[in-house]
Amino acid sequence: VDRLDFSDHHFFNDYDLELIQERVRQLVDQHNKQTVVLVTEKVLPS
Repeated sequence: VDRLDFSDHHFFNDYDLELIQERVRQLVDQHNKQTVVLVTEKVLPS
């Protein structure tokens, strides 16, 4: 389990998405498993 924290009502930019993708790649490499990304409803785009 790992986490990245962003502030409430955070507007995700390209850098944030790259950061998330890189973290997923690291977790897959470390654990040799599929990785699931979860977000709370309030951060999903409208």
